[in-house]
Amino acid sequence: MLIKKEETKAKANSKSCTVWEYPFPSKDFGFATAEINGRYPDEGAVVNEMCHEIYYVLGGQGKIYCEGKECYVKEG
Repeated sequence: MLIKKEETKAKANSKSCTVWEYPFPSKDFGFATAEINGRYPDEGAVVNEMCHEIYYVLGGQGKIYCEGKECYVKEG
């Protein structure tokens, strides 16, 4: 299956976060890329209760929380 970037749907979640969702014919699996420049969300936290996620950092650094633990992430 080939999905081109121009087939994505861009969604601005905030001033600092834009997500590009790739169309994928599955209810159980999805794929997206995000560009985050600054804090996201502006306040509080984003919580995904019913999903599995994989993060691959293309550039920069930050921190995420997974299963109650603070994890620092960086490029690669």
